[in-house]
Amino acid sequence: MTGAALCIANLNRVFKAITDEAMDTTREWAEDTMTISQENFCPVKTGKLKSTGKVKTVAGTTRLYKVRLSYGDGINYAPTVHELPYNHYNPPTAQWKFLSTPFNMRTASLIQDLQNRCSDVV
Repeated sequence: MTGAALCIANLNRVFKAITDEAMDTTREWAEDTMTISQENFCPVKTGKLKSTGKVKTVAGTTRLYKVRLSYGDGINYAPTVHELPYNHYNPPTAQWKFLSTPFNMRTASLIQDLQNRCSDVV
């Protein structure tokens, strides 16, 4: 293998390793964020809404990686939770921004985790 070919092979290996680490880090961050949302912010009356929280990879290539965090698969929770924001049950920190609050609180940690874990790969 020539010097240029070896260099390209090494770059491809490092690129794949960083991409894989970034995808894993993002997925773990999303799952942790959903857990925090479910345990601390999601209003619970019957537990049905809380049980619909999910994290799904919607695109996963070396060029594009998207993870979706969502609630409400098949249930109509919006009128109770969003239109009557004072009508929350437990936990005491439950609120109508039960997914966006932990998401926004943890955004900086995602950036830091990506920097740390991807730099460890190189």
